[in-house]
Amino acid sequence: MLSTAIIAKDVYKTSFMKILIFVLALILPIQLLYTLFTVFLSTPFNLFGLPIIGSAIRSFLMIVAFFLAQIPFVLIYQQYHINGEIKISTVIFQFLRYAFPIYMISLLVSFFVTVGFIFFVIPGMVILVLFTGLPQVKVMEDTSFIQTIRNAFNFGRMNFGFLVIVTLCFVFLDILGSTLTFFFLSFFTDWYFLLNIGIMLVNALTMPFFAFMVTEKYIEWSGEEYLF
Repeated sequence: MLSTAIIAKDVYKTSFMKILIFVLALILPIQLLYTLFTVFLSTPFNLFGLPIIGSAIRSFLMIVAFFLAQIPFVLIYQQYHINGEIKISTVIFQFLRYAFPIYMISLLVSFFVTVGFIFFVIPGMVILVLFTGLPQVKVMEDTSFIQTIRNAFNFGRMNFGFLVIVTLCFVFLDILGSTLTFFFLSFFTDWYFLLNIGIMLVNALTMPFFAFMVTEKYIEWSGEEYLF
């Protein structure tokens, strides 16, 4: 765990400016689309006294966004280990290549995770952890729909404890960062949009470290140095 975190930290530190570019160019738009679709789709159900459906929609879209947001950082990690450098154009091209298939797979996984959240909560978390490595599998092995799901499940099953700890740490940092950002920005503005943008930016900057750790663990688990 510690060695994986150290490696992820080194890549994060070395690639920070490139990470910031992709956060601004790709991750913030994904977060904004998630927010807009969530409000648009869940508000009618909340108004008609069906908050559980609104919550299900928010959960479903959040998990889809979670998988998509990992893609550029898996690609960054991949390039860094192959060439020792990161080409922005290559990452963008590969992101466009893998975004749709990962989106399609994430729809299926997100459905089962959301069902687990609604009825039992813990099963939803278990399913999410088991398939956390979905973007890593697709990007690094470029497998078919079914094989990606199977490999992601095997990776999650064999590294369940590691993924639980990393996920909980990510959630903790996400909540802590959001809370501190909200209180800090509230001293300067009460404009809801600016507060949200600030929180989104902080949240987006925690995602690369999480994705780097999962990617490094996947490389170690696979038994191959590079899977491309």
